[in-house]
Amino acid sequence: MRSALSPDEERLFWALMKAVGESYFVFPKMALREIIRNTHEADFKRISMKSVDFMIYERSIFTPKCAIELDDYTHDNRATKEHDQVKDYYLNVAGIPVIRIPVYPSFLPKKLRDMIITAKADPTVEYPIPPVVVEVEEVHQKAQDV
Repeated sequence: MRSALSPDEERLFWALMKAVGESYFVFPKMALREIIRNTHEADFKRISMKSVDFMIYERSIFTPKCAIELDDYTHDNRATKEHDQVKDYYLNVAGIPVIRIPVYPSFLPKKLRDMIITAKADPTVEYPIPPVVVEVEEVHQKAQDV
């Protein structure tokens, strides 16, 4: 049977488990709809199918501490960047900081722990600007002009 995590995600998961010790829970592949509640219907539709690689919860009070996203080479394209910006926006507005970590051959638990402990949400994150929608008639007109 295939693992639910990629090899890079597995390495990060085990490093996170060492990093958090008894202070936090680590949940992989959590859906945003399970993390962010009480959203408007339009917002819910935007986030309902999105997930984060890892959610860190404070063990003693079972509240979200931060989201962790592992950014591999697939995060270099425009569509993925926009997808990431939407996630970052909704998480930050909900008061949940997002830590983006590039893929490394290994991850240092001490460094990860420091990042988790000091993570703060950024309420100034802006919603990504939607792409410009061009009407079909405009495309035909432009084609005829050429």
